[in-house]
Formats: sequence, structure tokens, C-alpha cells
Amino acid sequence: MTEKRIIGNAEAAKLLGVTESALRQMRYKHTIPYYKNRTGARVYYLQNELEDWMLTTRVATTAEVEEQARKGLL
Repeated sequence: MTEKRIIGNAEAAKLLGVTESALRQMRYKHTIPYYKNRTGARVYYLQNELEDWMLTTRVATTAEVEEQARKGLL
């Protein structure tokens, strides 16, 4: 089972390579997964969820695009 490591804004921003301001905007736009405590006063993230999110934006290689085009998938 994957360990659930809870991180705060500063560490989440560093992990994603963005400023805390940019992280806040991503959160407001519901671009990234996050959690709030019951009162809504604190925000936190699960590191593995942010890492998984980062891996969802893969860009296909030229060879993959050409193969898809050859197969008529594009």
C-alpha cells in the first residue's frame, strides 16, 4: 500500500515547481487535488496524489503520434 504523506502549501508548490500563488490559483480552479480540514481553515495535499496528477499530462512522442496517424487514430 502506498504511504499517504500529507504536505502543506509550501512543499506542494515546491513539488510542482510553482509559486504558492500559482498553487493557490490551481486550487481555486480545481486543477489539482487537495483537501480542507473540517472548518475549511487549512488546506493540505497528499504527495502521491500530486505526483499522480503530474503524470497525467504526458505528451506523446513524435513516433507515437506518427504511429497513431498511420493507424488512422488521429
